[in-house]
Amino acid sequence: MKDIIFKRANCYFRGNIVDGRMNFSPYGGGFVRSTSESNFKENFEIVESIPNIIVPSWVNMDYYMPIKAFVNPHNRWNGWAQPMFALEDIPKVIKYYFGEDCKAERVENGYIITDSNYEEEPFLSEDFEIEVNGKKIMVNSLTDGWCWEMMTEIDAVCVLFMSEVARLVSKKELAAIDKENTPIVEGQDALPDNENVGDANMLMHKAFTQVFPDEEGKGSEMTDAKTDLWNAAWERARRFGYENGTDYGDLSGYNDF
Repeated sequence: MKDIIFKRANCYFRGNIVDGRMNFSPYGGGFVRSTSESNFKENFEIVESIPNIIVPSWVNMDYYMPIKAFVNPHNRWNGWAQPMFALEDIPKVIKYYFGEDCKAERVENGYIITDSNYEEEPFLSEDFEIEVNGKKIMVNSLTDGWCWEMMTEIDAVCVLFMSEVARLVSKKELAAIDKENTPIVEGQDALPDNENVGDANMLMHKAFTQVFPDEEGKGSEMTDAKTDLWNAAWERARRFGYENGTDYGDLSGYNDF
């Protein structure tokens, strides 16, 4: 039986009517819910398909390593994004999100995924082609049913920045960043006021250029638009817990990449 595709408040679902009940789940899969046929007809709109929209986005899980991806924002698994990764970015996904319990082995046309958390046999996640802004890109989604969150570019900058701050403070490695002759005392004046050119700005610049690469080869030159993004990144970093001088906020949630 072909699924009925429908939406409510710009959220898309699929399901079927059985014995007067609509049993449905998010379009991309997930927990099955149920409502009466009358409520379904009154409150949901049947559609042919979800919008065919693919946009670039940064994604991550639990504020861990941000990864560049492509998503259809309407294709959700239990509300979570289902990203598609360019083949050149997949090694980073595997490095930071796979491990002993979940492995990915490259084969000719995709990846063999082995996940010890599920009883199913290893499966093939095949490469496929998408088109974004007129450009064809080979991608792979690797797995379905993971709790990927879409991130703004600014949030991606801030997670990278805060993770680097946490790593350097916890490992006392600040001496390697413009601190050659100054003793480092953990938690005390490790990063100077971010209004000055110093360690904090260097770490922010490192994070910033990962998200906004210098495509024009202009070195440190920044357009007005990028200056606005830079300032927005600092503002968001303060919300994420970073404070000037000695107060870092709570860094326990930021992983060492």
